[in-house]
Amino acid sequence: MTRIVDNTSELEELCKYLKSCRQVGVDIEGDGMYHFREKVCLLQLSDGKNNFIVDPLQAFDLHKLAPFFFDPGVEKIFHGADYDIKSLYRDYGIVVNNLFDTEIASRFAGLKYSGLDNLLMSFLGVKTEKKYQKKDWSVRPLSDDMLDYAAKDSQYLIEISNILKKKLKDLKRFEWVMEESANISEARFARKVDRPYFTSFKGAGKLDSRSLAVLELLLKFRYGLARKKDKPLYKILPNSVIIKVAEKKPEEIRELKKIMSPGHYKRFSSQIFDIVKKAQNIDEKDLPRYPKKVRKKRLDSKTAARIQKLKEWRMDKSVKLGLDPGLVLNNNGLSEIAEKNPKDADQLLDMSVKRWQKNEFGEKIVEVIKNSN
Repeated sequence: MTRIVDNTSELEELCKYLKSCRQVGVDIEGDGMYHFREKVCLLQLSDGKNNFIVDPLQAFDLHKLAPFFFDPGVEKIFHGADYDIKSLYRDYGIVVNNLFDTEIASRFAGLKYSGLDNLLMSFLGVKTEKKYQKKDWSVRPLSDDMLDYAAKDSQYLIEISNILKKKLKDLKRFEWVMEESANISEARFARKVDRPYFTSFKGAGKLDSRSLAVLELLLKFRYGLARKKDKPLYKILPNSVIIKVAEKKPEEIRELKKIMSPGHYKRFSSQIFDIVKKAQNIDEKDLPRYPKKVRKKRLDSKTAARIQKLKEWRMDKSVKLGLDPGLVLNNNGLSEIAEKNPKDADQLLDMSVKRWQKNEFGEKIVEVIKNSN
């Protein structure tokens, strides 16, 4: 059974009902592909028998669900939880405790594919309809097919999680996934800092100062227009056009025809050409400079040897476990261990090493380090 929750009284009833649940599958739908500031448009919850689709766009207080999400006595099951956890906190300040992430679990179970559609088909024989993945979930009313698609994303998560838990326990990796899931529950969107727009633009580091000036003005123009029109940045002007304009700095407006689509040229050519001219008139001393990268200190021979030995150990271990090397130990952790040269396994916890990694591999890692010194 699927129920649509679109008013305060129904939400209050749902909150009471969820208190009796021990496991709840959770998913959200957003509108980041269609609007300037993305938001949560649907929240799907399922206890395995009943599906609830909560519509937060109906002007009621979704904060009422915060106690449910915070309750450590109820397991919340997500698939690929990072974006969902960040979005719930961004929009409603909701913090999630007792999280189990089936995407993480599938990777630690050594499965070849970790997508939800793959798990649904391979575990339960359920096929999903991909055509709704890129729909604008802020549009109302939603069709029955879209609601059915949304419900499926949470409906089977408890079944999938139970299958994965058995696999993980057989492999003695259940605690690994629980720690990884707990870490994901603390994910937050990075706060924007006051710095030039081009510092977050791919390819900007290769541009000269004059081109950077053009790029910065173009990015500010696009940002302002996107906010005004409530559209995502790429739907105003794609990055490919912006970087070409910054590189070529056309001296005549007709040159933009070779860079822009006919629609973009018709709408924005005069404004963009004015931006290029404005950037060309900036005094040399006032041109922006791309921040210099902090050069990594050159590794001494002993540290380099430790890194090599750790990589060899990691590759051997990942093959034996049937896991991606990055799951066994990521590059940041590996480099930090090599540089800090720990003397015992407990010291690993002061580095980029998870507790499960220390418990499972700590003694061997220290042994590898000692043998490479």
